[in-house]
Amino acid sequence: MATKMLYAWYSPTQKKYHRFNPKKKSIELSYYSYIYLNTGGKEVEVTEVTSNPEFISYFKDAKRIGMVTKFVRHNFD
Repeated sequence: MATKMLYAWYSPTQKKYHRFNPKKKSIELSYYSYIYLNTGGKEVEVTEVTSNPEFISYFKDAKRIGMVTKFVRHNFD
């Protein structure tokens, strides 16, 4: 079975987002990202992963991290 190639990006803007809390009837600020392993086996923090090598993020501050191989965990701040 071939490994699917995944390409990762990181954006500080994308990491920070607002969500509505219906119980409090207010908007809260949350932070999230994902930890993946890169091709060298090192953990990297990313906010977006795609299988399209030509992908361009909507977030202007996004930096291409490179190829990743395996999801490790969610990262909530």
